[in-house]
Formats: sequence, C-alpha cells, structure tokens
Amino acid sequence: MLTDRLSSLDVSFLCLERSEAPMHIGAVAVFTSASRTDPEALTQVIAERARRIRRLRQVVRPTWLPPGGAAWVEDPGFDPAWHVRHRRLPAPGTRDDLAAEVAGLMSTPLDRSRPLWEVRLLTGLVDGGFALLLKLHHALADGLRALQIGASLVDGPGEACAYTEDAPADPGAFLARGAGEVLAWSRQLLDPRAVTDMPRLVNDTVPRLAGHTYAAATSVLQVALAPAPGSPVNGQLGRARQFAVATVDLDDVRRVRKEHGGMVHDVLLATVAGALRRWLLEHWPDTDGPDLRVMVPVSRRRRGDGGGNRLAWYVVDLPVGEPDPVVRLHRVRAAMERSKAAGPAAGPGVIALLADRLPPVVHRVATPWAGRLAPRLCNMMVTSVPIPNVPFRLGDAELRELFPVPPLAPGQRIGFGISTYRGVAHFGINADHATVPDLPLLAKAIPVALAELLE
Repeated sequence: MLTDRLSSLDVSFLCLERSEAPMHIGAVAVFTSASRTDPEALTQVIAERARRIRRLRQVVRPTWLPPGGAAWVEDPGFDPAWHVRHRRLPAPGTRDDLAAEVAGLMSTPLDRSRPLWEVRLLTGLVDGGFALLLKLHHALADGLRALQIGASLVDGPGEACAYTEDAPADPGAFLARGAGEVLAWSRQLLDPRAVTDMPRLVNDTVPRLAGHTYAAATSVLQVALAPAPGSPVNGQLGRARQFAVATVDLDDVRRVRKEHGGMVHDVLLATVAGALRRWLLEHWPDTDGPDLRVMVPVSRRRRGDGGGNRLAWYVVDLPVGEPDPVVRLHRVRAAMERSKAAGPAAGPGVIALLADRLPPVVHRVATPWAGRLAPRLCNMMVTSVPIPNVPFRLGDAELRELFPVPPLAPGQRIGFGISTYRGVAHFGINADHATVPDLPLLAKAIPVALAELLE
C-alpha cells in the first residue's frame, strides 16, 4: 500500500543514478573490541534493529499521481538477514585491506527491487577489531539522516542522534494529495471564474514564480558563462572505485583556526585544498593553475524532521593553485563567508533547492540528461558531518573511527567526506579506480597539508 511519498529531491537522486555513478552514500565505522568478535551474534543484533525502522523495510514503487513520482511501500518479502552480512577481510587485515573491501562494496549499485540499504560486518582487522559499512541510497537519506539511522543500529545515548520517522499517511490522503497537485492548476484554468480571479492569481503567483525562475536562470547562466575549470579530477567514470582514508588531530585544526580565524570547517577545506595541490602537482605538474570549484552540502534538517533529504549546498572555489598554505586558508575562509552571506539560494547552489520544487515527472525526463552537466557545475563534492561527541558501542566494542563515503556524480572522479568525532577529523576519499592514480598518496597528503598550516 502506497503511503509514504518521495520528495522531488529524493526522486532526482534515483533519476541521476547510472551504472557507473551509483547514487548511494556510505560510512565506515571502525570498532575496537576487547574480546573475540562473534559475527553471527552481531549481524543478528543489527538485523533485528533494522527491522524496527520502517524505512528500512520499504521499497520504492512508481506512482501515477503525481506522474513520475515514487513512494515507499512495505516489502512483503523483507528479510533483514539479506541486507546484513558478514565478510572476513583477507589477511593481514590492514587499513589498506579494509579500504579495498569498502571500495569493492561501494562499486555495486543497490538492488532497486529490495529496500535500498546494506550493512556489511567486516572482521579480521589486524588489531582484532571490526568495521561496519553502512550503505544507503541517497534517495533514502542525506548525510545527517544516514547518521541517525546508523546510530539506531548501534548502542549509544538515545538523544545523541535522535531518529524520527514521519507517521505513515492515510492511503486515501496520499492519493488525494497527488491528485490535488495535478488538478489544482487545471481547475483554475478550466473554471470560468478563474478569469475574474486572474488579477489576484497573477499578483499572488507571478512574483513567487518569477523569483524562482530568475534564480534558476541566473544559476544556469552562471554555469554556462563560467563553468568549473577543466581538471584531471573530472572525466569519464568506470564502474570500479578506490577508497582511502586519513585522520588529523582536531586540536591541531583548532590551533590553526585560533591563529588565523574562521571556522574549523574552513581549516578542513583548506587542508583538502593543500592535499589536492600536492597530489595534482605530483601527477600532473602542468596543473598549477585554476582553482577547483567544490560543492559543499548544507543540511536544512531540523530536530524531528523525518523524510529523506533536507539539504541545499554552497559552491565554493578551492584555491589549489595557491602555493602559500596560509593564503589558501584565508581564501577558503573568504569564499565560505561570501557563500554563507549570500545563502544557499544564491548562485549555482540554488539548483538543489529548485530540484525539490520541480514536479517528479520533470526529473524523470530532464535529470538523467542534466546529470551530464555536473562537472560544469563543480569539480567535486566535499561533505562534512559532525558526529556527537559521545561514546557509541556495539556490544562490548567501542566506536573508534568513522569515515564517510561520498557518492561520485557523473563526470566527477573524486569526492571527499569528512566527519569529526571525539577529537579526530576523519577523511574518507572515494574515487574512480580506472582514472585516479595512487589514491593513497592523496590520503597521505592530508596530514602534510595541515602540518603546513601549523608551521
């Protein structure tokens, strides 16, 4: 029975997906265990907790009203054991072995005939610990929503990442709402009285539509006239992925922020810029030139919000062409301040807000084509998710690290995810396997880039 609708933004992620650019997000949670891990017991615990979350029991089905829409419906054959599986890493179970396993798992699109999520318990780490890979389709969750779902599968303070779900809508109300959206304008146009109401209709509606249209037109024109610069980080994608991780001490990040001003996030972005510069010059010495344009997602989620995606984004120039690390930081800070002052509804970032207002049928037709323009909008994505500074556990094992795994949009060969947890910033780098050489070198450049800011 259809009761839970996907928003237009959620539908857009389904439409954007290709075999070489699957639209799922992920996170790798690494646990330290004081005792021997019992994989069967852990997978049973996670599967039982997943069963309690309605959205994890549902599949996506198309709707007639509104046309092109989609809804979440209970999967009659739902089996959480199919979604929660165990795999032992090959010996010796190093960080590189874990990254390779994550890359392989993230390369495969989710099966749309089933609920759009998976969990993999990865044991055999060299230190005796284990990792959980949570994989969710972007239509199901944004970064903060994924954090809430993940927190519901492990043990931790209930208030730290409170997970809430919208109450299922009455089926009649669901159909009525979809029909109402389709017929609202038709009634106005067909009703003879609409002629006499036209002045009021124009006065009420035109300014609102004009504002949206102007913002959209301005954004498209901005991208057309000043597209993101050409870069080796953009181009055709293959189906395989690479994954690499890095960590830096948040105390060092705060020292840089205290000395140079700005926000912790500014320092982290400047660190990414420094690492990218070092890596690009190593492989492409002639690329010491234009900045890279990055998309920085911004959560619009409020306490108690359910649903899938509640986000907008900023589009910021990352000064990889600047040789001075301190100047890079000041430029990042200035760019972020300008973006925040303008708000996410200004510039190319408005496209995310407009995507949520377009009818789903438009996404069905236009989004697969528009996705090809992603490299013109920006070169890559850099996400950031702060984790509550509280202990999370699974049984007697304690969460030690959490690395985000961002998706790659068509034509974008690298994506960065950053999480901050208990005094450490964790970087997860997702990249195209065929075209990005030596991704571990990029990961190793991250602490070096922060050290440059400490000198």
